[in-house]
This record gives sequence, structure tokens and C-alpha cells, in this order.
Amino acid sequence: MGLEDITLTLFAACNFIRVFAYIPQIHKAATDVNGASAISCTTWTLFLVAHVSTVAYALVNRSDWWLAACFASNALCCIAILAIAYWKGRCHAREKSRADLASPHGTVPGQPLPFRQGAVRIAGEVRSDDHLSAQRMEDFAADDALSLAGPGDRRRPAR
Repeated sequence: MGLEDITLTLFAACNFIRVFAYIPQIHKAATDVNGASAISCTTWTLFLVAHVSTVAYALVNRSDWWLAACFASNALCCIAILAIAYWKGRCHAREKSRADLASPHGTVPGQPLPFRQGAVRIAGEVRSDDHLSAQRMEDFAADDALSLAGPGDRRRPAR
């Protein structure tokens, strides 16, 4: 077995195993609850383009159908990851927008507001260092006043 045969065998073995290495990434993207936010679509698109260009090279320059099939399977795995990331991202964005529509602050109505990072509560007023709009800060203060009101007093304080 010459050096050419050894390098060909290593190349074929590594690319065969690489197809199975995609499975954990596909599974992780499909089961992620945050919209597959850890998937870099730019990186996977670059991998996809590299695999497709290798398929073209194998067919046009080398007439090597086995090499083309190997990289075509790699390209299909990249497409699967990108499709799952796109689908999960759309579903996550849709769920997030529904939650934001349900409450202006992303909380459940009637529940106390979470303490926001950068917001300071001082004797009934709210100050913020995170540049929220004045209207939003007034809404935050009004909702805070409602959560502190007694059970019989659920009127919105005058602005």
C-alpha cells in the first residue's frame, strides 16, 4: 500500500465519519428551546458552499462520483442544520412576540414586576440607566404602584 493509497483511505474514512458527526449538531439544534440561537448560520452557510463547490469540482474536474456523493451528503447535513435553525428561530420569535403582546413588560398580568437590571426604585419613583423611553418608565412605575396597592384599590394611578 503506497502513500497515495494511505492518504485516499484516510480521506475517505474521515469524510465518512464526518457525516455522523453532524448528527449531534442536528439533534441539538432541533431540541433547543431558545430558537437554535447557538447555531451560526454564517458558518454553516460557508460550510455548505464549500461542500457544494467540492461536489462541482469532483464532477467537473475529476469525474469522481464517489467524492461528489461524499460531499453531497455533507452538504445535505448542512442544509438540514440551516433549515432547523431557521425553523426554530421563526418559532421562537413567534412565541416571544405572543408573550410580548400579552403583557407590555413580558410579565403575567397581576404578578409582581421583576426588578430590572439598571432600574432603581426610590420612594415610589423609578429611575433607569438603560435609556428606556419616558412612557415606558411611566408604565413601569404605574404597574409597580398597582402591585403595591391594596386588594380593594385596583385603579390605575393618575399620571
